[in-house]
Amino acid sequence: MRDRSTSPLRGARSRSPSQTRQSTDIPDSYNGRGYEHPQSHGYGHNQGHGYGDGRDHYGNNTADSSYHGGTTHAAKHEPENPPQNDMAHNPAYSPKPRRSPLAIVLGVIVGLAVAAGTSYVVHMHVQNMLANATINGDMDGWKKRARSEIYDGCYNGCTTCEDPEFSLKACQVTARAAVQGLVCNAERMWNWKAADRYPEQCLAAVAEIMMGTDLTKRKQMYRNRYALIIVTVLGGAFVGWLVFKGISMLTGSKEGKRSAGGYAEVRDFKSSPSRGGNGGKTSTKKLAVALAGVFGAKKGHAYACAGRDAAVSQYFTSPSGNIQGVVQSWFSECHDKQHCQDVCQNSCTTSSTGQRTCSKKCNSNKCQKTIVTDRTPKNYVDVVIPKVKACGFNIANTALSSGSIATRVANPNIEKKFRVRIAVNGLNVTKADETDKSIMCLYDIGK
Repeated sequence: MRDRSTSPLRGARSRSPSQTRQSTDIPDSYNGRGYEHPQSHGYGHNQGHGYGDGRDHYGNNTADSSYHGGTTHAAKHEPENPPQNDMAHNPAYSPKPRRSPLAIVLGVIVGLAVAAGTSYVVHMHVQNMLANATINGDMDGWKKRARSEIYDGCYNGCTTCEDPEFSLKACQVTARAAVQGLVCNAERMWNWKAADRYPEQCLAAVAEIMMGTDLTKRKQMYRNRYALIIVTVLGGAFVGWLVFKGISMLTGSKEGKRSAGGYAEVRDFKSSPSRGGNGGKTSTKKLAVALAGVFGAKKGHAYACAGRDAAVSQYFTSPSGNIQGVVQSWFSECHDKQHCQDVCQNSCTTSSTGQRTCSKKCNSNKCQKTIVTDRTPKNYVDVVIPKVKACGFNIANTALSSGSIATRVANPNIEKKFRVRIAVNGLNVTKADETDKSIMCLYDIGK
């Protein structure tokens, strides 16, 4: 019995000449279907694969081989290289480089350093401005302002101001002035003689209050510059990001070379259900449109507005005719009405093939604000007239005399509560040293 290990390849002896010639026509490697040289992967070679005759240890034929020129060719349906993820060879994708810890650390350190340094500069600048903040120290000038702006504001009020509490605020400043042994509160001196309603010491005290208020406003304006720290923090974050990106680019090229032959995980972001395509934008637009439809017309908080409607004056007189007065109002009650609607715009494009495509884009944030008047000056005057009649006065169509009706009944709560101004031709008409009772009745309307 012939020794199997020393015999020639049985597969070569068992083939016919035609089969041998056909086998030699097969190239060493055919990438299209995986025909390879037996020595490249060890398929069909007589080393380490059983009996060396194309059979495995069980006697099964594992190769279609022929002997030609001392070389064995094997037809195997195997790829030339080990199986790999096809996406790794797709030039459209590249492996994601790992983030360098050094880039992260340096980016954070540099960003914090820049933010802290610039914030410190801003802080020291503001502190220096606060320490050196000054105002005009001319006391005479401040006392003149105390008389014209504060005391006269409390006594005379205004006829065109937009704030119905203008007089009340002026009176509150005089109430803060504290001078031992003197009355500085203008609400208590409104019917005094003109020479006694402006005590010198009270003017100085009110001037000090005004100077302190002005200095406080100036310092607050300086403190508002602390908002620059927000800019410095953002700037520090940006610089830190630049450092991080720069170092990542330097180290990322090496990482990319090492991982270029690896597998790349690819996700289709366009069709990813987690991103939803344009569904998020569409849902947001639908929600905005729905909210605009429900809350499209908004009524804002009512407020006093001046000059919106024509001013109204209603005259009155005492039964004897010696006291004349007028109820005036130039205030209206207004509120802001906001109306939002969906504004759409169509746009069309034509392709090179002549196909026309149109799209519709809507903006649901198109809102308009209008001012609506709820009450007019006449409405305010009509409310106060019955109260004036209750003090014993009669309504007159016009002033009965050419005398000036300019002395205000200086109760600031009349303007605040009723948004009207009551003025008469004098306070001490009947007696020179006593305010008429009917005038005091008008004053009490504001209580």
